[in-house]
Amino acid sequence: MPITLNMEAIGAEWMACQVADLTDAISHETPVEFNEEHRYLSGSVTSMPGPIRYDVNPFMREIVDCFDVNSPVREVNLKKGVQITYSTVLESGALYYMAKVKTLPLMYLTAEKELASARIENNFIPMLEQSGFADIVRSSDVGNSRKTGKTANHIQFAGGGYLTPFGAVNANKMRAVSIAVML
Repeated sequence: MPITLNMEAIGAEWMACQVADLTDAISHETPVEFNEEHRYLSGSVTSMPGPIRYDVNPFMREIVDCFDVNSPVREVNLKKGVQITYSTVLESGALYYMAKVKTLPLMYLTAEKELASARIENNFIPMLEQSGFADIVRSSDVGNSRKTGKTANHIQFAGGGYLTPFGAVNANKMRAVSIAVML
């Protein structure tokens, strides 16, 4: 006796199983959660190297979470002393936008462009490398093997975003650059 398969019934059952496996929940990772999971601090930038933990400075947790794309906070102003992790806060925000959000243009602003460029070269790039994100630095000219995605004017990263260093001394030059986040 031949066995007949009802392909329509099998297809409907398969589809019902696929739909049943779907979720209606959207998970969200805050900047603090993202950094605690991925960011590594080297001994060259801290006396406590290893994965970043906000238990050391718990007051920074709220500040870093203000970088969240879902946060209603649009501006954070701080009055601070020196060497108390505020540069680490900016780098944590930058890492969240570069490696998690990926699509937004960022600006790192300090007194002079040379200082901003040096900070990016000496801190941001090593942060990406040590945290396992060196591969996100990309060139928009993928056909040219000499393009690395790093120039004196900006760093491009996977997803279409970029990070541009600027100096407040030449603030008039900032008008020509569209950005979503200023650090």
